[in-house]
Amino acid sequence: MKLSDSSFTFEEETSGSLGRGFRCGFLGMLHLEIITERLRREHYMDLIITQPTIIYHVKLKSGEEKVIYNPSLFPDYGDILSIEEP
Repeated sequence: MKLSDSSFTFEEETSGSLGRGFRCGFLGMLHLEIITERLRREHYMDLIITQPTIIYHVKLKSGEEKVIYNPSLFPDYGDILSIEEP
């Protein structure tokens, strides 16, 4: 799928509630629907589509900067200097 659509991105992810899967990037909701339909029709995949997530850029008081994809992985709030969303 990636070879025929260079704007489709994905990376492997493991979730405590959903298990192993992929975090995918799309150009928008229509692109998501097209890729989903192709995976179902061409590869007979049973998919679980979840809500889009936001990437957080967290600056810590120690000077370190982190990119957080999952809010459950936030550092202690006492250690945070600022939080940015794209």
